[in-house]
Amino acid sequence: MAEELNRSSSLPFQRKKPCSHANASHFWLNEGWTTYIERLLLQIVHSPAHRGYSFLIGFKELYDDLKLYESRPKYQRLVIDFEYGENPDDAYSSVPYEKGANLLLLLERTLGGLDVFLPYVKDYVRTFMGKSITTEQWKTHLYEYYRKHGTEENIEALDTIDWEAWMFGEGLTLPVQMEYDTTLVQQSNALAKRWDNSRDVTDLSKVFDPSDLQELDANQIIAFLDRLQAFPALPKTHINYLGDVYGFSGTQNAEIRQRFYAVALLDSSSPSAKEYAKQAATWVVGKEIEGQRGVVKGRMKFCRPIFRSIHAVDQELAIGTYLENKLGFHPIARNLIEKSVNPERQLERIFVNWKSTILNMPDPTTQSNYLEIAARHLSLDWTIDFNAQAISGRAVYELEVRKEGVYEAIFDTADLSIESIEVEGVTAETYDARVTAILPVLMSAMRVSPPSNGPPHDGKEIGKEEVLYVYRQPVPIPSYLLAIASADVRYKPLPVPAGKEWTCGVWAEEELIDAAEWEFKEDTAKYLQEEEKITVPYHFGVYDLLVLPPSFPYGGMIVHTPAHRGFSFLTGSKSLYDDLKRYESNPKYQRLQIDFEHGENPDDAYSRVPYEKGANLILHLERTLGGLDVFLPYVKDYVQTYMGKSITTQEWKDHLYGYYRTHGTQANVEALDSIDWDAWLFGEGLTLPVPMEYDMTLAHQSNALAERWDKSRDVTDLSELFGPSDLQELDTNQIVAFLERLHGFPALPKTHVDYLGEVYGFANTHNSEIRLRFYEVALLDPSSVAAKDYAVQAAAWVVGKEDNVQRGVIKGRMKFCRPIFRAVHAVDKDMAVGTYLEHKLAFHPIARNLIEKRFIRLFEGPWTGQYRSKHPLD
Repeated sequence: MAEELNRSSSLPFQRKKPCSHANASHFWLNEGWTTYIERLLLQIVHSPAHRGYSFLIGFKELYDDLKLYESRPKYQRLVIDFEYGENPDDAYSSVPYEKGANLLLLLERTLGGLDVFLPYVKDYVRTFMGKSITTEQWKTHLYEYYRKHGTEENIEALDTIDWEAWMFGEGLTLPVQMEYDTTLVQQSNALAKRWDNSRDVTDLSKVFDPSDLQELDANQIIAFLDRLQAFPALPKTHINYLGDVYGFSGTQNAEIRQRFYAVALLDSSSPSAKEYAKQAATWVVGKEIEGQRGVVKGRMKFCRPIFRSIHAVDQELAIGTYLENKLGFHPIARNLIEKSVNPERQLERIFVNWKSTILNMPDPTTQSNYLEIAARHLSLDWTIDFNAQAISGRAVYELEVRKEGVYEAIFDTADLSIESIEVEGVTAETYDARVTAILPVLMSAMRVSPPSNGPPHDGKEIGKEEVLYVYRQPVPIPSYLLAIASADVRYKPLPVPAGKEWTCGVWAEEELIDAAEWEFKEDTAKYLQEEEKITVPYHFGVYDLLVLPPSFPYGGMIVHTPAHRGFSFLTGSKSLYDDLKRYESNPKYQRLQIDFEHGENPDDAYSRVPYEKGANLILHLERTLGGLDVFLPYVKDYVQTYMGKSITTQEWKDHLYGYYRTHGTQANVEALDSIDWDAWLFGEGLTLPVPMEYDMTLAHQSNALAERWDKSRDVTDLSELFGPSDLQELDTNQIVAFLERLHGFPALPKTHVDYLGEVYGFANTHNSEIRLRFYEVALLDPSSVAAKDYAVQAAAWVVGKEDNVQRGVIKGRMKFCRPIFRAVHAVDKDMAVGTYLEHKLAFHPIARNLIEKRFIRLFEGPWTGQYRSKHPLD
């Protein structure tokens, strides 16, 4: 029965948080503490050995994730310095959980054990419950506590901790070697060793049988499979028997099934891997033989490692399986899976466009001005529409102005459609909600009505009749803990110790609710009761568990090598050349530093010039000064000096020289003097002031494929030369480079353009970067038959209206719409102008301005289907 519940997890508010981290950089303050306390409860409720093997299993997950981020080492840190606008979900891993828990375990041991450390744990939770803090604030509190309540030896013990290594260290190991109680893993290791020694055995039934697992619990079985992964891959006969004799290949316990597949796929070239990759693929998307099961679909703990393993065995199977089922995954899960199985590798940004008000914020991942004006209470009135797949309604924020002269509140509003706003007064950081839906609604708050233990859905017909659910959260919580779930679920109360003011229960689908109750009734309240002894009384009033649906992303690589960096510069150089060419008639827009006239619209100069020319200047500085070891310290100093400030190019240049005069050598200053500053800052023309060389490694395959197409002009049966496998080893950026290289040759015949779009799926791809380049190839010769045909398709695509269906995929994106309109205009002016005029009101005003300035001069009066263009695009 327990196996049926492997999908279970708590809603975020139901895992008791010691405090809230101030921003994503300090996420470990939630999850590291939570993991540490959960394992401490294991020791209290069960034994130190149970705590030990939980740390051991966690260490395996930690190592796997540290290995995953070798190419992005900052994500190996406990405290991450996110760039402005960087998505913190990209760093999702077990690092804050496991590395954080190990730091706290080290503190416990260094200070002298639980007798010394537990009193601090309680004080810490009491002090910061419901508050947002940083790692530095936590560390300050830690020292202050032991100065006041401890001894000089405690302070000296804290001083022995290598804080820098723990907080900002990178690599595959912890700053100190941690030892755990291995009592409960000895049987697991012994069984794994027996399997490793059985490679020459033909009749495995004489050596292994189901009784091997009789005295092992689920975690010990996991430890056995984890240990088995450390040995060389087993023969296929052994993997088959392993899955059969212990039931691993069909178990509903996702933790065990994932580890079994990890063992089966260990050698990606083996026969067993080829066979089990298909089974793992159907399992991870919830489509096994008996239909749509959805056991783990969307659970990042399982789907990301499984997709990675399958991808190592069969790239097409991994990507194909994912693409076929991607809409069933949560958007966050999709983002992280795609980075694993088909990553669009982009150069990590060292410099970004900064708003001075934003740069004053400790949290670079938010757009809001929360230090100036903060939300204290939120009232929600929502309706869940399952047919439209949307949540609509109103949200009333009560705000507190924290500074003088604040006239606006900036919210993070990605993917929201906002029609109106209103502002209320000031209360605590709490919320209440009224949500109407045809299915039961759960939230991270106390339910006011209808009662949880009453008739399901207030006695009305589930799935047809609407019910108003009312919730109230009187305890201040951070906004990311505001959670909502609506599904066909049932409730079962769980036993609560006498004298407790909180209730406890579990929610699950009707067919799982009895098993869920059985699984959780024994230990849930016991754990919470013990946690109260360690920390503080539970304040939230309700401790409910939810067996989550399969699409939920959580369960319980951009820069890679110098070759990738060089490849990104190569791709950027094509965009730079195109824009420099476009501004030949207005050469001042080719400059890095533009002297605008009074009243001149800077949007008129929008191009890739400041991005690519600027990046190349910085790269040139790096190389001239002697490489990253010399240049990176300056980069850090520059950002620290000017963060939140507005400066000129001359001020930056003065700071650059000043830094190397103070911290560098005379050779550094002489190197700066060798830069032709006037040419870089004010130079015009189609070339950079100095020839720049980039690593060409990743461009070779792209160029070779483009040359093959160029040489195939006389071939009639293109299927003999080209097939989908041509792109098998190319990532998205390499495909873009292939099409850009093809754009440099004379236009292909229409038969070739048609086959190019068909065989590689370019004509219908949802990847806008690839679709744009394909249309540029198709429209290369405006007078060709191919151009006449594909101009119609390109025009429909750029306004988001393919096949007469309003899709709006890239509508308004200057990166796509301006070059497409330019190319279509060269083929058919009337169609370009007409298509634009029909859809112009759907474009952003800045997009309209730039498109119209480039190629459309409208006559006065309403448009009646007649239009004219006074001058061409270029």
